[in-house]
Amino acid sequence: MALHAPTEESRQFMRRRVTEHTAKTFRKHGIKSVRMDDIARDLQISKRTLYQLFRDKEELLKASLEDEKQKQDAAFRALLSGTNNRLEAILLFFKHRMLEIEATSPRFFIDLACYPQVLERFLHEREAIAEQAINFLKQGIGEGLFRADINFDIVYRIIAQMSDNSIGEAYFQERTPFAELYANTVIVYLRGCLTKEGMRVMEEIWGR
Repeated sequence: MALHAPTEESRQFMRRRVTEHTAKTFRKHGIKSVRMDDIARDLQISKRTLYQLFRDKEELLKASLEDEKQKQDAAFRALLSGTNNRLEAILLFFKHRMLEIEATSPRFFIDLACYPQVLERFLHEREAIAEQAINFLKQGIGEGLFRADINFDIVYRIIAQMSDNSIGEAYFQERTPFAELYANTVIVYLRGCLTKEGMRVMEEIWGR
């Protein structure tokens, strides 16, 4: 009985299966401690199959991060379509991200620095979406939720920096829970950008 080569569809299905599992595993245990052998064993596939899909661990890491980004984008679009305004979508997405980060091992962020090419691409992609995020915030002005006298180019970058600092403080100094740090930095700053109606929406959503 002849063996048929895998189709492109089945190959892409297997790649997604591997990246989804790997993304969760890296975040739970860190990157360096997880071997390609571990991934193959967990998924009950051969190492040969795994290396046919991904050249090495670095390529698998890149693909896993890209898979996460696509899921985050899809999650945000779903939030936006199911909420009443942009501020509500932003706040609910913040809550989702907080839970995700709190479930991530500190080793993940430490180990990521050991892959400079992956880290550089990760940071480049985040910079690339800055313009979209800034425009998204500006659209909140038309909804009567954000103040019109705010420079959102500055606001977005400060919020991003605050978020990074909160992650570093929560994980590496272990002084304050991440959610509390976030609520007292990013959320406080964002509150200053809101109109009275925006503050009402924030109180309603963030208090849930």
